[in-house]
Amino acid sequence: MTGLTIFSTLEIQECEKYCGHFVATRHYGDREVVCHGKNPVLVYDEALKKGIGDPIVFYVPTDNAVQVYYSDR
Repeated sequence: MTGLTIFSTLEIQECEKYCGHFVATRHYGDREVVCHGKNPVLVYDEALKKGIGDPIVFYVPTDNAVQVYYSDR
């Protein structure tokens, strides 16, 4: 599954809410945003604190392009 698939699973209202933010989900294809913010490291760390073992963090842009980030730390 690609980042585009993740982005397309978010509702339109959610996309507008999270534009310009990094969001974390539990796994690929998950529709629930666990946390969000402007700093990907802080978003990742917050998801870990919420008990998500290996969160997926991606950026929701305003121009229909999605970037998926992965950390193996």
